[in-house]
Amino acid sequence: MKKFVARKNTETRSLERKGGAGFTLIELMLVIGLWAMVGIIVLYFARDLTNTGKFIERKLQNQSDLELVFFKLVIDVRSVAPSALGAYPLVSAATSSLIFFSDTDNDGITEQVRYFFGTSTIERGITVATGTPLQYATSTEIITTVIHNVLATSTPFFQYFDAQYTGTEAPLAQPVNTTDVRSVLVTVLADINPGAAPTPTFYSRLITMRNLRSN
Repeated sequence: MKKFVARKNTETRSLERKGGAGFTLIELMLVIGLWAMVGIIVLYFARDLTNTGKFIERKLQNQSDLELVFFKLVIDVRSVAPSALGAYPLVSAATSSLIFFSDTDNDGITEQVRYFFGTSTIERGITVATGTPLQYATSTEIITTVIHNVLATSTPFFQYFDAQYTGTEAPLAQPVNTTDVRSVLVTVLADINPGAAPTPTFYSRLITMRNLRSN
């Protein structure tokens, strides 16, 4: 009887040890594998969110840069005025360049302003009237790049419209008679990050030229 009780107690303690044992090796490996998968998923989504944030930031920066450039261009074009010598405000109106007179520095004397399309840029040239009598020497023109990574498209950079334009008429045919021009449509497609996101930004603005006399 004592042997039976002792064996029963031994079996009970053995079962208690088995019931209270920790994870087996297989269970431990499964847990580690599960957490590894969770970690990979979290890292993937974190990287994706970071890339998305950078994409949006670059897109907004590109749009902001274009808006700042166009803001300056709008001011220049809207403020066209006769030259310091009395010449007509608009010098030439081509599809890839626009030359006019405007008081860009508010000193009371108009400068000759030239916006033109380079190989892959939009340039702004300023020629100040100097000398006695005043003259605009093209050799003194100061050129700065205002938009980089400009893409060529089938749409001209500059298109011009006369006083009858209501929003649906075709632009004036080239060569344009400068005295007919009353507004200019500027269209730019720029890629701030060539070969990568974000995609090129398209920007277009119709600018009405003030201070132009009617025929």
